[in-house]
Amino acid sequence: MKKLFFSLFVLLLLGTSNIASAACAYMNVHNSGASVAVNGSSDVYGPFSISCLGVVSFTFEDLSGNNPTSTINHLIERMVGGSWQVVSQTTSYGQRSVTRTFFPTATGSYRYRIVNSGQSVVRNWRMEGRIPLFTIPGAR
Repeated sequence: MKKLFFSLFVLLLLGTSNIASAACAYMNVHNSGASVAVNGSSDVYGPFSISCLGVVSFTFEDLSGNNPTSTINHLIERMVGGSWQVVSQTTSYGQRSVTRTFFPTATGSYRYRIVNSGQSVVRNWRMEGRIPLFTIPGAR
């Protein structure tokens, strides 16, 4: 058990941000899903808490086949006053892989959501990302 915590601590220290405003410890995240219907949506990741303002990145992969034809809206949303508000968005057209990077301007609860606005079902997808966990005390 001690080895597990030590390994996690080392990974967190190695994954620090180079941004001058804060030194954040980061965590790598993964998720996958299936069957997002036309006009349907799916939470790709979240909700997750951001307490250190550092770069957030997600790479989304459409695994629907050799030539995906989906039109997907990629939304990063923040909980404000009890409802989700879009803080960053982009649309992909038939792309197999999309990388989303954004810099949050406020701490709080966030989520990454997709909306299938195309004409075909997104059969399978996966995501890898990197989110800031907390500010490293004493680091600049």
